[in-house]
Amino acid sequence: MTALIAYYHPVRSRHVEPQVRNLLRCPFVGTVVVLNDNPNLRIDPQLKAIDNRVVMVNQDVRRGCSHRWVVAASSIPSI
Repeated sequence: MTALIAYYHPVRSRHVEPQVRNLLRCPFVGTVVVLNDNPNLRIDPQLKAIDNRVVMVNQDVRRGCSHRWVVAASSIPSI
């Protein structure tokens, strides 16, 4: 299963590390996609729990909500 966490607001992005750590503890989670939808915000430095199951996607431009699912689908490793 793939879990998608999308961020835009800087205040909410402060919680990215504990959220990712908790998802990685779930045995049914194969991939965690962290989508940064704010081109003025960098989440990478906040994410210290990097694991090979974590995929970071930083958007260059602001996109609508539906684009998040396109990003998640393209980030799933092929079997």
